Amino acid sequence: MPPTIESSNSAREQPRDTCVAPRPATASLVSNFLEIIMFAFLLTRIGRWFERAEQRRNDEYLAGARDLAELERRMRSLESCC
Repeated sequence: MPPTIESSNSAREQPRDTCVAPRPATASLVSNFLEIIMFAFLLTRIGRWFERAEQRRNDEYLAGARDLAELERRMRSLESCC
């Protein structure tokens, strides 16, 4: 009798864990999409916060003018720098 070759499904191999269901590809895509949307929202909010902070600084700078001539000079300086 010729020697036999064991099949790849021998009794010595461990069975696969069937308790964990594979994650569908669509769920992964939706998760990535939501992460991108949340990141974009966060960047938008941070950008608005910086814009408001800059506007407050500019308003305080202009409010510190003693007279109309100094106010106009400060307004020109803000327009030329940004």
